[in-house]
Amino acid sequence: MADALHLDFSTRRTPGSIVRQLQFRRDSGGPTTTVTYEISDAGVPDLPPAVDGFVAGILLHAMGTGLPLRIHGPVSRTAIYRLEDVQAFWCLWRPTRYRHIDIIPDQIVDLPRQKPGRRAIGAFSGGVDSTFTVLRHRSRPSSPEAHNLDTVVMVHGFDIGLEDQEALRMATKRAEPFLGKMGVTFRTVRTNIKALSLQNWEDSHAAQLASCLHQFSDEFEFGLIASSGSYVDAELPYGSNPVLDHLYLGDEFEIVYDAAGYPEGEKLAVIAKDPVATAGLRVCWEGRTSGATAAAAESASAHDSFSSCSAFPILHASTDRSTPSQLRLCG
Repeated sequence: MADALHLDFSTRRTPGSIVRQLQFRRDSGGPTTTVTYEISDAGVPDLPPAVDGFVAGILLHAMGTGLPLRIHGPVSRTAIYRLEDVQAFWCLWRPTRYRHIDIIPDQIVDLPRQKPGRRAIGAFSGGVDSTFTVLRHRSRPSSPEAHNLDTVVMVHGFDIGLEDQEALRMATKRAEPFLGKMGVTFRTVRTNIKALSLQNWEDSHAAQLASCLHQFSDEFEFGLIASSGSYVDAELPYGSNPVLDHLYLGDEFEIVYDAAGYPEGEKLAVIAKDPVATAGLRVCWEGRTSGATAAAAESASAHDSFSSCSAFPILHASTDRSTPSQLRLCG
């Protein structure tokens, strides 16, 4: 019997949250690996109508094994189409790292996309890019090109380690004044997908982020990933870019690589005009983000000028652990 990688799905509930689990195993044996997504909203269903996001989140791991991927759950037809394009991208750019694989779901489903209000949820780190995305859409909600962005989600387990509850608390506290001013609801997803180190982070981070946004696909129509590079300076190959990110969509949920028409300096200039947005920007230590780093960010003061925008204050921190040279604005 030919070897294959199998994906199974399960759910458990806790007070105030739901934990969705993806287990994958090989026909040839070995341990079962479990990826978890704990969503801070007990009102979401056990599983979304399609498991598109789960598949996107571990696709590069599967391509690294070269094994057929058997998915024991429904996958939307659009996701099947577009994940083929994702595979083509990485097989061309990283032919020694990834191989094309067969994606074999138990069921291919056709789902309606349009939802009441055509709402969007955005990935939010508190850094320059995600702050600009909130400003861009919430500052002019009546504009026809503005998404109905009324909710953001912060991922616990990416730049903030799973064990560091204090850093999450501080990041949340720092974001509250800005998000409250903009009328945006805040949610969190806690996931171990990065901590498992299943796949190269530089290649896969947008796919893993998209998998977190997909956890809300039953409620929202769009998931916004703030652009980390513009159309003129986006880096290829890189895990998040205007060629790739929008391919992590499904029938009922579209991923948007947002604000790629704005270089970083323009984003900073817009943020600098909003004192609440400026005060809420997160500072990251050029190492693992920790409670000490979050405390440093919390005590940071506007002090100098940012290299790419003279109107923007750089943040310094008074801590023995972090020096100005080790600090950067989160993306």
